[in-house]
Amino acid sequence: MKLSQFITTHIEEILAEWDKFAATLFAPELKKDAHLFRDHAREMLMEMTKDMETDQSLHEQSQKSKGVASPYNPDDSAANVHGMLRQDDGFNVSEVAAEFRALRACVLRLWLPRIPVMSEEIVVEIVRFNEAIDEALADSLITYNHCCPVKSRTNSIG
Repeated sequence: MKLSQFITTHIEEILAEWDKFAATLFAPELKKDAHLFRDHAREMLMEMTKDMETDQSLHEQSQKSKGVASPYNPDDSAANVHGMLRQDDGFNVSEVAAEFRALRACVLRLWLPRIPVMSEEIVVEIVRFNEAIDEALADSLITYNHCCPVKSRTNSIG
């Protein structure tokens, strides 16, 4: 099963794992706000699957790797909104980056055991997913940095 299809089909399972893993990332005062854990994760994953399912030339792949905006990441993408809201909620940059690391880990940890044989197609799927995660992270950090600065909590990521 293609990774983009797996994400779409198993979104609830992924989000449940994300909730568990994300809860370990947040400072104790935020753990009472469970809605913060999943904030935009579903929407970001759906945008990533759309990107992964879109044909991409080597030139387009190269351009995206250099930070040229994808047509699938408009200014109001879930990742952009996520970055802005994380700034508003007082998250620091390390915490925002850790969320994307956790999301990547959750998806791959659930999908890879279901792959019977590693193939070139599987490697391409992983590369496209990593590109989509990295692009969403970059989009989140751009809006995070453009928001009005707020006093951030001390870093709770170890």
